[in-house]
Amino acid sequence: MLSPDILHQLIKGGFKDHLVDWVERYLIQMHGKSAAEKVLDEIDKRIAAIALFAGL
Repeated sequence: MLSPDILHQLIKGGFKDHLVDWVERYLIQMHGKSAAEKVLDEIDKRIAAIALFAGL
């Protein structure tokens, strides 16, 4: 069984540190810096619009 701290580090390392950085580099490579920033801004807006579920 994984402790919560190890599970958190696994998710953070696998998702944030690796996957998000890879997507950012991919978007810049495929669309250029200014278009990639627009896409990333739209993603940020959509994530911010998600309702918070306190107590889960």
